[in-house]
Amino acid sequence: MPHGPPKRPRSDLPLAGCVLVTATTFGMQDPGLRSELERSVAEVRYSPEKRPLRSAELQGRIQGVDVWIAGLDEIDASVIAVADRLKLIARYGVGYDRVDVEAATRRGVAVANTPGANSACVAELTIGLMLALARQICMANSAVRAGRWPRIAGVSLAGKTAGLVGFGAIGRET
Repeated sequence: MPHGPPKRPRSDLPLAGCVLVTATTFGMQDPGLRSELERSVAEVRYSPEKRPLRSAELQGRIQGVDVWIAGLDEIDASVIAVADRLKLIARYGVGYDRVDVEAATRRGVAVANTPGANSACVAELTIGLMLALARQICMANSAVRAGRWPRIAGVSLAGKTAGLVGFGAIGRET
């Protein structure tokens, strides 16, 4: 059995002809991710919209695409039906609730996700929301914007322990 890291593909052999990236956060925290993808495939098409796309918007973009790195886009049977070369839908995140997995399976398109890809970000956001709730930051923000300057005590965290308890990917990040 070979030891050491897995061998990387030869750089002169693209992994796929064309990759469509509609995940709005792909490479946001690690710009090297985009560069690595661009070096590994023949063509990368990025969505200029910074939001999940609707089915009707996707139907005109999926032709000629081999691999799709999708975010929270609406991937229904009508989109998959016009995907003439699609082999893989890789959800950048967890869950398949926005993908018609049955339609993809009927067309021979594999569907995968990236568990843990956003676990640290979700954990950090959760801690931030806990602090906002404890210190009533949202209520204070609304009041100040309305011209009021209320004295809001909130809950002091001095001497307390705060965190997430869990054994899943998000809980392990805290």
